[in-house]
Amino acid sequence: MDRSDLLTPRKIGFALGCVALLVVLLAAVAPGLWTYATGTTTTAHVDRCESRTTAGQSSGRLWTCHGSWTEDGERRSGEIEGAGRTDEGKAIEVRANGSRASTARTPKTALLITGVFFGTVVLTLAWMTPRLLRSRSRKA
Repeated sequence: MDRSDLLTPRKIGFALGCVALLVVLLAAVAPGLWTYATGTTTTAHVDRCESRTTAGQSSGRLWTCHGSWTEDGERRSGEIEGAGRTDEGKAIEVRANGSRASTARTPKTALLITGVFFGTVVLTLAWMTPRLLRSRSRKA
C-alpha cells in the first residue's frame, strides 16, 4: 500500500487548517479563562463601554467595557471581559488578576465556542475515517 495516497495535499491542508483554527481559538479564549481561573473575586465598577462595528455580526457591534476594581488592597483598572453595554455605570462581580478582569459569562462563552469547534472536528473526523479506511482496504 502506498502511503502517499493517504496523505493527499487536500487532507494535509484540512489538518493544518484545523490546527490553525484551534490555535486561533485558544489564543482568543485563553486570557479570559486564565483570568477567571486564577483571579480574585471582587466587585468592579464599569466606567464606560465602547462599541466597534464588525463585519458579519448579527448586531454589527461588539462592546468593550473598561472599569476599576480593588485587588489585594490596590486599586486597578482595565478591560472587563464579558461585560456589556447594559453593565455600564453598574457594579458587577468579577474575577480579577492584575490589569484584567472577567465576568462569570467569560468561561461560559469560551466553553461554548470551544465545544462547538470540537464537536465540528469530531463529526468531521467521524465522517472522514470510514472513507479513509475504505480507500485503504481497496488499495491492499
